[in-house]
Amino acid sequence: MTLDLKEGVWLKTLLEETKLYPVQSLKLHCDNFSAILLAKNLKHSEKTKHIALKLQFIRELVHERCTELIHVCTQYQWADFLTKSLPKAKH
Repeated sequence: MTLDLKEGVWLKTLLEETKLYPVQSLKLHCDNFSAILLAKNLKHSEKTKHIALKLQFIRELVHERCTELIHVCTQYQWADFLTKSLPKAKH
């Protein structure tokens, strides 16, 4: 999620500087509801120390309303099929 938002912020900045297309906020569709709740929760936890820096970046973007995290069911996640292997063909 962090890498996607970094790319999105870069693209948003590029579009704003060139005045080609005004972007209000980035919308990130995610099928992991726990990740969305973790990003919206401002409390620090011992269980998330290993991702604290990345999580803080996402939390700042959400808090500043630069990005919006939207939950989407896995079946409607269009990019998700790119990460799955195809079933073996039966002969």
